[in-house]
Amino acid sequence: MMHPRQILWDRLSFTLLALWLGMSLGFALSSPILFSYLPRATAGALAGRIVERLDLLAWIAFGGGWLLSGLPRWMRHTKDSLPVTSDKLWNFAILTALIFCLGSSFILTPKLDSTMTALTALPSPTESYLSELTQTRDQVHRFSVQFFAIRMVLAGALLWGLTRLQKDLASSRDN
Repeated sequence: MMHPRQILWDRLSFTLLALWLGMSLGFALSSPILFSYLPRATAGALAGRIVERLDLLAWIAFGGGWLLSGLPRWMRHTKDSLPVTSDKLWNFAILTALIFCLGSSFILTPKLDSTMTALTALPSPTESYLSELTQTRDQVHRFSVQFFAIRMVLAGALLWGLTRLQKDLASSRDN
């Protein structure tokens, strides 16, 4: 039997995830405008700062969502005969999103920052070193965009999953 306050926790999780997804979609849709009106270096620096803030907020949204909705369900886990349940799938998805947060915050963002610093700090790097730095920057940026997109998809799936979990909770109360 699920704790009666689980509905409140799920709604708070839904709110955190929906806010992060909304801000992320807003950034994704407005970044082409940002790059069309500002010089590339300025727009890139501004976009980088926004992504750093969205990474922090992703930790809050996904981590808070797991603490509010996933952890209580996991702690009250019953000996279910089914190997895969809605609760288990939801926990798997949110923990996957947290792994992508980890990769973005502690691997990709620092690598991109160090590469950008090297590109701007060197007065006149050799052509081969400049080419290598540019290639590294582009590759890390592609991974960063992919990680961002995957987290957005996972946030949408988690929002849908919370509505399913609420329906399951309501049907278990009726029985």
